[in-house]
Amino acid sequence: MEQSWFEFSGIKQITFSNSVWIPLRSSQYIREVGTQGRLGRIEDYLGIHTLAIHERQKIRAQEMQWDSFCGSNSGPIAERNRYTPTGFLRSFYRRPCGIELVLEQRLAGEKHNIWHLDQDLVFALGLLREGDSWVRPAEDYREAVRLKTDTTGRPTLIEIRQDLLKDYLCARKLGLCVLSYQERVEIRKEADGITWEGNSAEEAFPGGRWTGHVTGVDAQGMPVGDIAILHITRPDVNPNEDDPRVSHSDPMETSKETFRRKAACHRICGQLWKTEWVEPGVVSTRVRGDKESPINFVVGASGGEVASSDLEAGGRWIWFRPGVIPALSNRRGGSLTWNTRETGSVSCSPDGDVVFGLNRTGLIAVYAKDISYLPNWQQRIWSAYNVSPEGGLPSELHRMQVVGQFVDSRAPETLFSEALTGTEQVFLKKTGLKLFVDHDIQSDLLSRLSRFDGMDWPGLLALAKDIARLTADSLNKDSLKMVVMNPGTFGSLKLLEKFLVTMVTEPDARQIMAPLFCIYDLRLGDAHLPATNLEQRLEDLGVNRQQPYVWQSAHMLFLCAQALARISRVIATP
Repeated sequence: MEQSWFEFSGIKQITFSNSVWIPLRSSQYIREVGTQGRLGRIEDYLGIHTLAIHERQKIRAQEMQWDSFCGSNSGPIAERNRYTPTGFLRSFYRRPCGIELVLEQRLAGEKHNIWHLDQDLVFALGLLREGDSWVRPAEDYREAVRLKTDTTGRPTLIEIRQDLLKDYLCARKLGLCVLSYQERVEIRKEADGITWEGNSAEEAFPGGRWTGHVTGVDAQGMPVGDIAILHITRPDVNPNEDDPRVSHSDPMETSKETFRRKAACHRICGQLWKTEWVEPGVVSTRVRGDKESPINFVVGASGGEVASSDLEAGGRWIWFRPGVIPALSNRRGGSLTWNTRETGSVSCSPDGDVVFGLNRTGLIAVYAKDISYLPNWQQRIWSAYNVSPEGGLPSELHRMQVVGQFVDSRAPETLFSEALTGTEQVFLKKTGLKLFVDHDIQSDLLSRLSRFDGMDWPGLLALAKDIARLTADSLNKDSLKMVVMNPGTFGSLKLLEKFLVTMVTEPDARQIMAPLFCIYDLRLGDAHLPATNLEQRLEDLGVNRQQPYVWQSAHMLFLCAQALARISRVIATP
């Protein structure tokens, strides 16, 4: 390696305060080549210890050295008149007291020590551990802390996002003292290219110091020079006795052996010590609940913008493109539930549901005050879909939030799910057979089926494909063949129609099944028929092609739910 590598060129002035991830503890080999102590060995070790210290003790914290913290025990210290709890470091000489945010637990019988994240940090930031990561569910399950291990499972590095750490430190009026020690070593035959005078050098700089030295070592990596070994024996102790004992009065014999280890190669080493103070954040929006910088939203037909903090006072609504609903509900922890035909509740995290309405132009309307209560990261998602109002308030949302009336209507998504389940139940009751084949994806597909899947022409066809997967593709042909005379080679939908013919007239059965056949044609026609033919099939189904796509999708779901409900009634007829 070049001499600059041992001198940590370009690394001495790097600070953790400018990093997205700040290490809380490290004990890792960044690079490791060859056998320990032998010729060809290269190693780059990084050790980091951190201590959260009150802001008032910043000057004393910056005077701390690696040795003043290294070797401290994370466990409690129980004395006769004093007890120091786990993770608390007492003041000692000029060392300030502080809190370890990472606790190292030593357990008998365990191969490696265990690293724990401070529980106050976990609770304050609302973190959830998943494997070697801690995520923050209240912030879109964002990864907040991550732990790295080596191939043997030994923990080597644990680090936290800077913005989350500074939020926590601000709330507790703490700073973070980061003590690091990095060592770079190479064992090679000759120390060519190393120009340190007297084979050693050192440098002090603000916040740290560096040393470099070259020493001779033998073939096993041991120091060279004169070695003396002193042998001490007690010859009068008889090992053949049943209970031999050694006494201080027994005579001793001593002998000394000396030899010289010759240098076979050179060990070149650079060592870097640094002490850094990470300042707390200016505000603590997560832990202390400080106000964040407001996000602007478009309100009114003129397109003017209003800060979200000003939305609490006004009794008005904000409009959004319909794409905001899947952008929120499809996130981990998100949800979408329907209250009525036009209204529902959407969330992108386990809490914070927002009631919305879908107006006649396909825009989403939300009461402005509800948006102002959301955390900033959620407001940013909403703001990306914010538009000027058009089409007025959804009639059902107006009746609910302004008039205060109960709205008795059902969303087609809810009707479809209930109709599908009801059809299966009545068929099973009447025939003792299952109408639909069980699939692993069936329940998941049904739970997320929504009109917002079809917000354009390709999306509309994709929605038809999902409906077909839940209907035609899931029908149990074996069951239908058992209840139909002369089943032949008909497909699943035709078999169901023939079963209905046993209870109603053939024209009625064909009319009842028409929406399901149409959906199946759309699913197949996506790849085989021109768009004009497919649009004609939608019009034949009864879908108004002049409506916004999201309402066309809703109508398509309703017609299929209606068809399934009619099938249920026919089958249930004695």
